[in-house]
Amino acid sequence: MRGVMGKLAAACMMLALSSCAAVQFVEDYDVVLDQGLSDYQGEMAAFMARMAALSGAEEGKYESADVQAFYARTSAELQTFVERAEAIDSSGKCVTADYLGRGIKGVVERSASFIDAQELPLGKYTNVTEIVRSYGEGADEVGMGNCTVVILKVVQDNHGVVQELHKTNGSLPGIIVDIAGPLLDQSVRIAIKNEVLKKNRGED
Repeated sequence: MRGVMGKLAAACMMLALSSCAAVQFVEDYDVVLDQGLSDYQGEMAAFMARMAALSGAEEGKYESADVQAFYARTSAELQTFVERAEAIDSSGKCVTADYLGRGIKGVVERSASFIDAQELPLGKYTNVTEIVRSYGEGADEVGMGNCTVVILKVVQDNHGVVQELHKTNGSLPGIIVDIAGPLLDQSVRIAIKNEVLKKNRGED
């Protein structure tokens, strides 16, 4: 399992560095997005750790009222971020959008292949690779709008992967958190780095 996550983390980091280096940032730095994404990153990390610890309990089930409320609130927050970024520049198009989409698709497909190759004891969680790979099939479609919008939509999609895995399997045991967590976390890191780069550009 450690080998899987190491390769996945490395692939995601390569995507983060290559995409951030190539993107031409035309939008202004937004402190609300910067702080909001940081808060979201911390919330999701804590939530997934808690769900892994409660995977055998009622509180950890997808149908739990608290779990449903959490997904509803965080999904709404991400949509607000997207709409905020769209309002700043609704006509722009990220110059590397297609490249970014293909890169993300490649990372997802490779991660699913790594999971398959390890022959992990997933038991009833056999839908993990199918869900992760199906996300990769649609990754090219995120590349519309300004660069900030594109990156935020990637975060939205990864958030959806976590929720779908939770829904399909009924819970989020540690083995699934170890697979889905890095995908989500790295995309949020890209989004935060986007804001930091814009901030640094404005201070030059």
